[in-house]
Amino acid sequence: MKIHFKMKSTLFTKHPQEVNETYLSHLLNATKISIKLGIACPMQLLHGLFPFICPPMNSNVNSLIEYLNSMHPQERKRCNEK
Repeated sequence: MKIHFKMKSTLFTKHPQEVNETYLSHLLNATKISIKLGIACPMQLLHGLFPFICPPMNSNVNSLIEYLNSMHPQERKRCNEK
């Protein structure tokens, strides 16, 4: 029974540890990214329809790339190479 429980717990902790985060910090970071992307999607659609409107609240593509690159770049690069 303990082995089975341990296997389940590693499902939730293996990837966060690979990017040098705890489960909770990984959850919070993923939530932040989800919110930013959730805001960026309609802003980019609005910009596509009306090109004279710049996407507000750092929801342009370059700002999103900078934000993602600022989040533990070395650990994420290592994880993505697998």
